Amino acid sequence: MKKLFILLLLPFLAANIFVSGNLKYEILTETTNVVNGVTHQFISASLTNDAGTVTPQRIHVLKADDTIETTVWSFRDNTGVLKNKNVIDIAKDFEAKNPNYEVVAAVNGDYFTTNQTINANMLFGSRMVNPNIHDKYYSLALTKYGNHIETYKKLTTEKQYAYFYDAKTDALYGAVELSQVNTQISTPGKTGYYYRYNSANDVVREHYVFDIVEKSIIGTFSSFYTNEGTKVNQKIENSDTKIAIVTTDEAVKSILAKGVKVKIQPKIKDVEEGNTILGVDSQILENGTIKTFEAIGGQSYENTSVRHPRTGIGFDENNRPVLFTVDGRQTGTSNGINLREFALIMKSHGVVNGFNLDGGGSTQTVIKENGQFKMVNVPTENPYRVVANAVLFIKAKDSSRVEETITETSINLTLPSSNYDVFVNGIEKSYQGNVVTIEKNDYIHQSISVVNKTTKSTIYTKLIYASKEKEPTEPTFTVSHEVDKNKLKIKINFTEADLDIDRMYVINQVNEENKVALVQYKGLRMATFDSVPENETEFIIYYELSNGKKGEISYTYKTDLPIVEEEDEDEGKKESSNIGLSIGIGSGILVVLAALTVIVIKRKK
Repeated sequence: MKKLFILLLLPFLAANIFVSGNLKYEILTETTNVVNGVTHQFISASLTNDAGTVTPQRIHVLKADDTIETTVWSFRDNTGVLKNKNVIDIAKDFEAKNPNYEVVAAVNGDYFTTNQTINANMLFGSRMVNPNIHDKYYSLALTKYGNHIETYKKLTTEKQYAYFYDAKTDALYGAVELSQVNTQISTPGKTGYYYRYNSANDVVREHYVFDIVEKSIIGTFSSFYTNEGTKVNQKIENSDTKIAIVTTDEAVKSILAKGVKVKIQPKIKDVEEGNTILGVDSQILENGTIKTFEAIGGQSYENTSVRHPRTGIGFDENNRPVLFTVDGRQTGTSNGINLREFALIMKSHGVVNGFNLDGGGSTQTVIKENGQFKMVNVPTENPYRVVANAVLFIKAKDSSRVEETITETSINLTLPSSNYDVFVNGIEKSYQGNVVTIEKNDYIHQSISVVNKTTKSTIYTKLIYASKEKEPTEPTFTVSHEVDKNKLKIKINFTEADLDIDRMYVINQVNEENKVALVQYKGLRMATFDSVPENETEFIIYYELSNGKKGEISYTYKTDLPIVEEEDEDEGKKESSNIGLSIGIGSGILVVLAALTVIVIKRKK
């Protein structure tokens, strides 16, 4: 609901005069407008600088309540490339591409060049556009609600990752480390991606194809964000508008089959999923102390000490963000301010730590009123200057919060109600009431999302990277042999494991003959020797695993002996009797024949 309060403040009221040394900030009139969770203060004021010069100023202050999120956004054209636009166009583009959100207010952001920020720029959804920070400047890491986490002079980029988001709800289903771009994927458990891939030797294979909607390539840095992918079985297309993903990881295959969008970019050290990064010129207010021009540093002493239009972001005692703009170069109406004056303004509105953003002709303040974006300040340029990014106060369709408690062993979530689905690595987790406990697993990445069942919008995302590396399993071996046509075959059966066998050979310890153990099929290698040993022989099997570890196995070959069967005792007696009978019969026949011969002779005589 919109509330309007107009306060006419008299100069003599001490409560509206703020002094620091020779600096003085005096509020003359103030209009306060509360719209959809954002309080907008429009102030006419008098500023006195260190030299005692008094000038009029128009100031806009934006504060958000607990339902408002803070993010950073850049306009992308239909090829996915960043294009400079004014803050109104950037806000419209955000709403068009994120229909579960509404932009309530916005200001311009970082310094820029042609279609790129000067400093690190990470957008809504933790999409990295630019990882670099200029030597003169800084970048701030912010939470989903705009809390200041860290100030960086340099970001550390790590290995390239793919992050998978449900195509309908944007729930984070998983994250996986990628192999180097455009390299073949054959080892189990690996995932790779292909961009502008051109190989004459490519073959037809199963993979997923994604249309790129956002991309950034700066030197060796690259990042991509896509639409929902499609499974195909064909050669990989050579394209600068598409990404192909190939995986041998069964968990990744399961996630891809659900219908996901993908973000590909390097993991940024110490920056969490859901954070954004905003480039700034300099810190002008530190722990409540207004810094000197020399200590402020930034673009230049001239830029710091001379009065210009200004844009800035500050953080109050609760680390909540406050946005500021001050018009300038409009003599008699709003002359602009130097950065010490700007620091006094911030401090007067409850800010403890304040930072200067891009100013001058870039300074723009946008409010959404009655469904329309309105430029509420008076920029020095018209048409409005186009800039590389903007800081947005946004409101989700479901602005409910999930309370989290993380211990060494678990992630405990208290949901707004039971009207939410909870996903862990893309798998729905059952729960009772509105409390969910998820056991931590230090050996795997854990992606957690909470989705409103009615609006299908994600209200909570957490990604906990693996903190420990699981020891890879090694194969176990069973050795046997076989004699085939005077050849000895040493057979080594092995179990499937995380570590592959890179090479294996077998040595006869008697004659030192060496044979390679060749792969026969999955789970079997065999070394064939051209002769069979006559005696018991020792063999040593040497192997090397994919992690470089070496080992050996001892195997003893024993001479193969013929099988001899023992005679049955009764059968032996039978054979002896038969032999005796045969001899007796034979002797009788000879006696008879001899007698007949004698008879015949006698008759002849």
